[in-house]
Amino acid sequence: MRVLYPSSIMNCNDARKHLHAFADGELPAPQADAVAKHVDACPTCDQTVKDHRTLRSALCSVIVAAPVPEALKFKINAVVSSDTTAAPSASGGGMFGTRLRAYSLAACILFASGLFLWRSLSQSGAPTNVAIGPKQIATVPGPATLVADVHNKCCDHGPGHHRKDLPTKLADLGPALCSHFNDKIKALAPDLSAHGYRFESANLCGIQNTPGSSGGHLLYANDTKPSRLSFFSVPRWDELGDCMTACAEPATGCRQCEVPEKDGGTLAILTWTKDGTTYVCCGAEPAAVIASMISQARMALANLNDEIRLTIMLPQR
Repeated sequence: MRVLYPSSIMNCNDARKHLHAFADGELPAPQADAVAKHVDACPTCDQTVKDHRTLRSALCSVIVAAPVPEALKFKINAVVSSDTTAAPSASGGGMFGTRLRAYSLAACILFASGLFLWRSLSQSGAPTNVAIGPKQIATVPGPATLVADVHNKCCDHGPGHHRKDLPTKLADLGPALCSHFNDKIKALAPDLSAHGYRFESANLCGIQNTPGSSGGHLLYANDTKPSRLSFFSVPRWDELGDCMTACAEPATGCRQCEVPEKDGGTLAILTWTKDGTTYVCCGAEPAAVIASMISQARMALANLNDEIRLTIMLPQR
């Protein structure tokens, strides 16, 4: 027997029994109208309906975008087949009841799998899978992929990457970049000529997809091979360091990651953070080589901090 709930007597206890069906549009018209009137007048039930529709929409978008794994299809078919061939239960229901239970169980499996997938994909900074044919190699953190993309795009410009209002000499670049950003970052301009890399260009590039994330970006060109090295001084970005691994040598204080390239090569990315600035070096050299190259810059930064502390401690004349 169908039970109708006139809007004048429906309360939260009555409405809660039908909220999910109402949100999915599965209630018959009389009940749907009664629930709708209650939801319009009850903020709590209204929020429940909105939450259910939001979750349902998110799950549907993920399930449509991602194919159902063959193993999951097999499990669902196995559950449905085994339950529909079972004998009717003593409590009644017959074949219809067993099929209903089978499909309900299958739906629960699919729902749980979709929820897990949705939550996995919605995590911030989730790794980017790099696929080669049918196999996958190690996942690459999203922030590291951003660094590699900016490095490659800027390298494509060559010397044209240089911003015209920036100095062309390394000695002047550090102070100019610090001044441009009102000393909110401590930009470095290391000399890497002793390692075969000459300074080529500088610009104000960001490696995050957020406003106010731009910083100093220096490009160095190798004298003997078609290779470039990026050095960034950008506003502090802890997420980059958090998703990378510590360098083999703990004394360096750096973190590192390798990003596979389409041509089969590999980009090494090293980063460290000091106060409000994150420093990043990216290039097609082994991570140990890059760590050796930038060690001088790290020592210079440490010496600068010592000089600042000494100046503050000295009595003013």
